[in-house]
Amino acid sequence: MNRIAMVFSWMFVVFVALPVAPAGATIKYGYPTPVENIWPSGTPGFLLGFAITVPQQMELTHVGILTRNLAGNVKVGVYSDSGGNPNTKLAQTDATHLPVHSDTMIPVTSPTTLSAGTYWFMATYDGIGVALRSPGNFNVSMKYVSFDYNNTLPATFPAHSTFSQIPMCYYLAEIHEPTTLTMLGLAGVALLIHRRW
Repeated sequence: MNRIAMVFSWMFVVFVALPVAPAGATIKYGYPTPVENIWPSGTPGFLLGFAITVPQQMELTHVGILTRNLAGNVKVGVYSDSGGNPNTKLAQTDATHLPVHSDTMIPVTSPTTLSAGTYWFMATYDGIGVALRSPGNFNVSMKYVSFDYNNTLPATFPAHSTFSQIPMCYYLAEIHEPTTLTMLGLAGVALLIHRRW
């Protein structure tokens, strides 16, 4: 086998063997799909949110928020569940501006592995309430505390209040980055070819 044929043979093995997701492939859990004419708001002065079910293990890389026609800034914390209440902070975002009419995916400060289970998406907004989008006309259990947007998100969710409201379009996301795996595979091919030559 000549050298060129050998190179293409090894490249075929790498691309077939690697379980690489399509570029930009994203897994979303929660409420990523809005309906029309239902507009909850992100009210400033509170840290507020609801539970999202994760059906299988995921690598949390981003959180998502869908807005309508009022913009603002947000910080998000993702908390574990304890007896149906938010408990320990597992991930968070930096303060982020939300544009109007957007589906904004905000990176968490450190990617975090989440096992299958229940997690709490807790958000705090600054300034005027942000107009958000909703997945439908049904209620979920909301947990909230009074909170200054400029403060650090609490490591353990404090004693809080509960009410029922239509949910916002919030979701937890895992974005697959195939580039790294592909480059590692090609590097391995190059090393093998170098050794054989």
